[in-house]
Amino acid sequence: MKAIRVGRGKRHAAVLSIVALLGGALATGPAKAALAECPQVMPVADVTKGMMGTGYTVSEGTEPAPFSAEVLGVLEGGIGPGRDMIVVDTSSAAIDEAGGIWYGMSGSPVYVDGKFVGALAYGLTWGPSTVAGLTPAEDMLKIADRPAAMGAAAGPEKVKLTRTMKSSIARATGTSQSSMGSSMKRLLTPLSISGVGDRVMDELSKTLDREQLPLIPYRGGSASAAPAPSDEPPEAGGNFAAALSYGDITLAGVGTISYVCEGKVLAFGHPFNYVPEGNTTAGANHADAITIVGDTTGGSFKLANITGGIGTVDQDRFAGIRAIIGDFQTTIPVTSHIEADGGLSQRDGASDIVTSEYVPYIAWLHALSNIDFTRDEIDGGSSTATWTITGTSASGPWELTRSNIFTSQYDVNYETLFEMQTHLYSLLNQQFEDIEFTGVDFNASLEDEVKQYSFAGVGVSTDGVTYKNVRRVRVERGGTVYLRVTLKPYEGGENQIVELSFELPKKVRNQASLEIAGGQSGYYYYDFYCFIYPEECGGYQTEVDSLQDLIDQFETAPKNNDLVAKLYGTNGKVLSQQLNEFDKVISGNRNIRINIKNGGGGVGSKPGEG
Repeated sequence: MKAIRVGRGKRHAAVLSIVALLGGALATGPAKAALAECPQVMPVADVTKGMMGTGYTVSEGTEPAPFSAEVLGVLEGGIGPGRDMIVVDTSSAAIDEAGGIWYGMSGSPVYVDGKFVGALAYGLTWGPSTVAGLTPAEDMLKIADRPAAMGAAAGPEKVKLTRTMKSSIARATGTSQSSMGSSMKRLLTPLSISGVGDRVMDELSKTLDREQLPLIPYRGGSASAAPAPSDEPPEAGGNFAAALSYGDITLAGVGTISYVCEGKVLAFGHPFNYVPEGNTTAGANHADAITIVGDTTGGSFKLANITGGIGTVDQDRFAGIRAIIGDFQTTIPVTSHIEADGGLSQRDGASDIVTSEYVPYIAWLHALSNIDFTRDEIDGGSSTATWTITGTSASGPWELTRSNIFTSQYDVNYETLFEMQTHLYSLLNQQFEDIEFTGVDFNASLEDEVKQYSFAGVGVSTDGVTYKNVRRVRVERGGTVYLRVTLKPYEGGENQIVELSFELPKKVRNQASLEIAGGQSGYYYYDFYCFIYPEECGGYQTEVDSLQDLIDQFETAPKNNDLVAKLYGTNGKVLSQQLNEFDKVISGNRNIRINIKNGGGGVGSKPGEG
């Protein structure tokens, strides 16, 4: 299935990336070492090789447990100009059992003499190891007092090791320098996603690989659509989840808390990747670690369920992310009602999305998963669907309601969602007004019969008596072109015959054209693809002048069971249009070129395709 250029567009470009990054680097923090909030920070200038520290993280449940961390050295400017990296060798029973640090430890705080030194954020590129790179604590604390809505920078994906550091690592780990890589990389973030089947997980994994997003997707449990504030205060070293949605589709990145102070939480130790602005929005939650899953994707990762609410993630920076405790955002409800097998199978679904940028993708995931599990098959068939999308803009509240019928010989589940997804991405990316979604409601009924007509032939005539199957016709100025369209049902039955006629205006001087198309031919979607990306259509743009105009055109556009015939002038302007409605989806299209003659005329002799 294709949506309008998934991955393109100013706001949409951030969606998958944010999904990726949110989950990405979330981190862990101090355990019940009874370290108070707002611990004292050790400047990186005071950190020296050989110092012994203690870090905290969670490998199972919710209680942070200690691990030891020996400082191997400091890479000056390793993360970026003026941004050093502290390299440590870690050890604990859990780390030894996992074969090294794991994905989901990002943000785990390390202390020396009770002072916060830094948060674990990087690992060696050549494979699992006990060696880790820390983001200095003093860099992380600069995020705490940041005002919202300040721009961010992505930061480096990899950090090159010096010869001296490679030597120190080799001695600490018993590894030869020749066998180790030359850099460290940000740790991947476990991405918990609930309510999806195999094919959605496969597609999500391919998307993450294609976009090179630092996430490890896994099937997690669903979280309450409106997670209640937790009675448990966040603590450094504890689990942390940055959630994009809750309910049927719970999507969240899992990691660790680095620092808690005066109503603010720092985590990650590195930013969300590819987030274009420093300000962001995600739910901040606790998590309950089930276990550390070993030996996957070049390392182990934390498997966890999302639990009670903490607040809202609002900052994305080089050195980590920030959440405000107790600041809970109003979520955007996505609901669906799906029926299959004549109503014998049906299900109501509900998800809540944290912010508008994620609505097109997660609403699609929600509806597709509900269809897949309710229908319990992925195959051809037909469907009837209705959806309502609501939102607000500077002009006030708006609403789009649309219904249509769909069919596919291979996968009607996907096909049923194509148009709604087109609407969501178009609304998000249109340039007339900034919008916020306030809700999406989707209802569909599916059956196994493929209810579809295809073009069996288009006869063309200039006298309404003799018809030929041609692609070109000569017509006298002001004359009439007659069409006889034969539609063949996919699964047997009688053909449908449609007779049309178009009178050519006398102002048409040289040539014109006729386009006969079924509603599912794709021309309607092409119009709006070009509206969003006119530069890719040679400057072509549909006549849409406002947000409300766009909504009106979406609501009144021809449906998939309509046969649409349009007469175009020389300049491509539609001179007249006829529409016929049928009981099945119409697939296919035909174009007829009309040459205008001052006198005489007739049907061309060049045969067309059946």
